[in-house]
Amino acid sequence: MIQRHFKLALTAGRTIPLVIPANQYDSGEQWLFTLYDEHGDKFIPTTGAIVGIKSDSHAIINTGTVDSAGRVVITETTQMTAAVGKNIYELLIEDQMHGTANFIVMVEPRPGDDAEFSDSDLSLLEEAIQGTSQTAIIAGVQDWMDDNLTEPTEPIVDASLSLSGAAADAKKTGDEISALRSAIDGSVTELNLYNPNATYTQTNAVGDSRTGYTINSNIDSILYCIVSAFATTCLTFTAQNYGAKNKKRINKTLLYSIIQVTVVGFVCGVILILFIEPLSMLFMPENATNIDVILKVSRDLCLLLLSTYFLLGILSVISGALRGIGYSILQMILYIVGLCGTRVVWVYTAFPFWTSPVGLMMCYPVSWIVCIIFLGTARIVAEKKLKLIDTQKETV
Repeated sequence: MIQRHFKLALTAGRTIPLVIPANQYDSGEQWLFTLYDEHGDKFIPTTGAIVGIKSDSHAIINTGTVDSAGRVVITETTQMTAAVGKNIYELLIEDQMHGTANFIVMVEPRPGDDAEFSDSDLSLLEEAIQGTSQTAIIAGVQDWMDDNLTEPTEPIVDASLSLSGAAADAKKTGDEISALRSAIDGSVTELNLYNPNATYTQTNAVGDSRTGYTINSNIDSILYCIVSAFATTCLTFTAQNYGAKNKKRINKTLLYSIIQVTVVGFVCGVILILFIEPLSMLFMPENATNIDVILKVSRDLCLLLLSTYFLLGILSVISGALRGIGYSILQMILYIVGLCGTRVVWVYTAFPFWTSPVGLMMCYPVSWIVCIIFLGTARIVAEKKLKLIDTQKETV
């Protein structure tokens, strides 16, 4: 994929003479914009999009992403390069006009192509709006049009029409730009800004996933306090009976602790899952906008982790049993290999084929199972040391 790098200064009241050349119907390039504020300092946004008017008077909006270097990434589409001539665009940063950062895309006819360019497909605007949960983008589009466009002498589209109806009427009358404005004004309340059946491609998907993960962490910490109590109890009783050279009670402590932490961990996990939405709202940030999206991420992660959290309880109990009989160093090494090692391997092998928050967090239950196998094997091997305790006790 071809990448083109540009620098834009977000200077209020000033138009930046950035001209991007392109051929008609070009697509697939990535335009990377590095932003600077009025002081010349690099500006790193969390969201980015473009809106503009093409040379054929058709409006277009295209959502982008922000990469790890803080650059706004816009993927070139055929709709952006369909109209030959001067196409004026505006960057929407943080879902609003941040200073003035206009740029021009000069589209030249493709050599040897004498066909007329196609009309803008206004259905793409509907998809773009439905694909984002930022209502401020719509307000930004309207404000930009108010500043740059003139009102027609007569309204062309009835404001009561739905977005799809307005788009059809606009195409029938020549796609006048005022029709697009009327469609947005009359239909914005009807838009479903979050489509649960659509692919999750919002420009702030990373931020929403991070918020959903944070909420999930706050909830599963409740369950962690419960299961860790059984691990501490197992460690204490094992160490006491190891000092008293009572092998029977050591094994009984481990068995009872595993049974109890499994039952309690699973039941408590199910209870938390049943009340996941009200619990998630307790930890929801006050300035959150994509609440439905964040709740979905939190719900998916909690369903995965809370339903398998008893595995962590079993793991912690066996770990406590090993430490109680003097295998602290071995337990530490197995923890590092079983937990950390498994998760690193998962991220580099399985995650690329399951790129979603759930696919990433699946490394937790997988690593718990692997570590249980490691620690369980070590506990079986440690049985020889417990037999030595019986021998010493009989000698005494």
